[in-house]
Amino acid sequence: MSKKIKRNEFLNKLIKKNDKYIYIILLAVAVLFVSLNSLSTIIYGYSGNVDSCIFNTIGKYWWKGYVPYISLFDHKGPIIFFLNMLSWSIFNSERGILFFQVMAVYVSLIFLWKTARLKLSNKKISLVLVILSLSYLVVTYFCGNMTEEFCLPFISACMYYNLKYIKNYVESKTAEHNLKYALLYGISFAVCFLTRLTNAVSICAGILAIMIILIREKKYKEIIKNGLCFITGFLILTIPFAVYFAFNDSFNQFLDATLLFNIKYATKTTGNNENIIIKIIKILVYFFPSYTMAILGIIKIKKNQKDVGMYYIILGIIETLLFMSQKIFRHYGIIMLPNCLLILLEIEISKLKSIFKKIIYVFVVLLGIACYIKVTAMHMENPLNEAAYDTVISMLNEEDKKSFIIWNGSVVAYEHYDIKPYYKYFVSQDWHASISDETKEDIHDTFFNGNVKWILFNGKLEDSMIQDVIDKKYEEYYKKDNMILYRIK
Repeated sequence: MSKKIKRNEFLNKLIKKNDKYIYIILLAVAVLFVSLNSLSTIIYGYSGNVDSCIFNTIGKYWWKGYVPYISLFDHKGPIIFFLNMLSWSIFNSERGILFFQVMAVYVSLIFLWKTARLKLSNKKISLVLVILSLSYLVVTYFCGNMTEEFCLPFISACMYYNLKYIKNYVESKTAEHNLKYALLYGISFAVCFLTRLTNAVSICAGILAIMIILIREKKYKEIIKNGLCFITGFLILTIPFAVYFAFNDSFNQFLDATLLFNIKYATKTTGNNENIIIKIIKILVYFFPSYTMAILGIIKIKKNQKDVGMYYIILGIIETLLFMSQKIFRHYGIIMLPNCLLILLEIEISKLKSIFKKIIYVFVVLLGIACYIKVTAMHMENPLNEAAYDTVISMLNEEDKKSFIIWNGSVVAYEHYDIKPYYKYFVSQDWHASISDETKEDIHDTFFNGNVKWILFNGKLEDSMIQDVIDKKYEEYYKKDNMILYRIK
């Protein structure tokens, strides 16, 4: 008997013996995935791109007693800052976020496994397909410590319970929806609301599909009861944050950054100014799990599997419309990892010949490897121009660093040199100002009325909204290329 056959027999026995071994395998996969793909690992020497460093910086100073939105501003809900704050409070390091990243991937894998078992009886194939689906996460993961990543476990759980409900309804014609599921949907929606609201798109699609079934079955009391449970779940998570920020006189700022600013952001950055050909290519490559679900839904309906088909179509159409309406960043696709598993599952249960299925699976593996190589090469490029920043920072003593702000520069510098930004508007100031007139006015007032000693300016002064502030209150101290260090007069 060959060693390969013996290994296969051992794996089959291990999986069949007890599901706990599945969870151990999935944990190992999660640890390996995050270790290889997250910029928070020691492999890369720095913690991430701009977004990740923003979240880490706000989390770090929340841990030190500063209140988000009052002391430091970014247009995201507080959960992403809260997780980074916990990583500092528990591990006293920006690397502590690795624990939460591993847990996010691990819990997601558990619910993907449960989803696979709804459609397949073979545990080994189910496990293989779950792991294969991670090839898509390699493409979209980007650097880790992103809002989509921490929403993914809740999205995966909701999709599992959506499909479980639909399967039970089809097999038993029992339309009653478990109220615990509705409670979970409310909590999950709150997680998305308290990070980035558009992450909730697949949760909303599942709720809509279930609502259609309940309306069709005239289960109006069920709708009311589930609606109340959904609201309860939403409030369970939302109220503590709302109370915290209200207690710290920052509720309006919390609401603006979490919701109002992002509504303006969505309306002003539709992506319509992108080259249409490039945008179509990005949608086809990064977001194929969305429109593919709609296609699979049509196929399901033709096979007289109307309820699953309806769910797939709603999911695919809503996701595709959302992604087409906004500027495209590949990490937005993280939330569609469960879609990828469903696509692989549909391929597995289809009537395709075994050889074609294997070709598809091999292609998925090769795609994941190719993307990993490309993304890893990109990760090795440090986003901070250390030579330029080292020169500037070396001019400042410890007291100077306490009165220092960067205008439109690399937020990575704050983390790299352990500097707390002097003003709450510490990153992409001109961009933030372009989204909201109120924010623009507040940024200008902050710099005009403030007394920060040093401003490290990046870009062209004549294009900036604080040219009058610089001209009136500051003098040039050092200049190199587009980087100018100004000192207060």
